[in-house]
Amino acid sequence: MSAVTSQPPWPLDWRPGNHTDDLRFAQQLVEETMSPYWQKRRMVFSRQLFREQWVRLETAIIMRNEQRAGLIAWDVEEGIHHLRELHLTAPWRGRGIGGEVLIRWIERQEALGATRMRLKVFAENPARRLYERMGFQPMTNSSDISGLLHMERRS
Repeated sequence: MSAVTSQPPWPLDWRPGNHTDDLRFAQQLVEETMSPYWQKRRMVFSRQLFREQWVRLETAIIMRNEQRAGLIAWDVEEGIHHLRELHLTAPWRGRGIGGEVLIRWIERQEALGATRMRLKVFAENPARRLYERMGFQPMTNSSDISGLLHMERRS
C-alpha cells in the first residue's frame, strides 16, 4: 500500500498565480516595491530572469475584495523552504496583511514537514522587522555585498 500525501489547503484568499496576466502583475509589483533598493545599489531588474523564476516557483495571488492585493512565491531546495517573494500593492500595505500571509505560509510549510525556512531581505527594508517577529533570524555572515540579509526560521 502506498502512502498518500495530501497538500494542506491554501488559504481562501489565495489563488494560484497562473492566470493569464498574473506574471505581468507580479513583475510590475515586484519592480515597483523593490526598485528603491535596487536603485540604491545600482542593480538592474531582469524581466527575463523574473519570468524564468516565476514559472518554476509555487505562486499565489493574494485576493482582497475580489482584487489582487499582492503575491507570494516560494520553493523548496534541498529540504529548505525558501520564501522568494512577498509583496502587497500600495492600498493594502500597513494593514497587517503581510503578517497574516506570512503566518499562513509558515503554517502551510510546517504542515508539509518544513523544519527550516529561509528568505532574503535588504537589511534596511522595513519588512525585516516582520520577519524577525515571525521567528526569522539573520544567518551568521549572511549579509553580502548587495546588502541582502539571509534569514532563517527553524521549527
